Amino acid sequence: AVAAGGSSLASAYTSTAEGFYNISATLTDNAFTLQANPTGDQVKDKCGYLTYDHVGKKGVEKDVDGDGIAGDADADDVKACW
Repeated sequence: AVAAGGSSLASAYTSTAEGFYNISATLTDNAFTLQANPTGDQVKDKCGYLTYDHVGKKGVEKDVDGDGIAGDADADDVKACW
């Protein structure tokens, strides 16, 4: 559900079926962003959390390829993690 006036709401879901990530959603009138936060052994993963938004943009938390550009600002990081 979206709050009246277009304010943002967040909903947390318990986890993926495998238990590797906890999924949360941030919703507005015109947009959403999903974030997958690693849990258990998955927290050791090089990517950190993953994001996906309403226009299909994928993102990651960390600088996976070590070039000093972190996460979704770096297409190589996104490609390596997604």
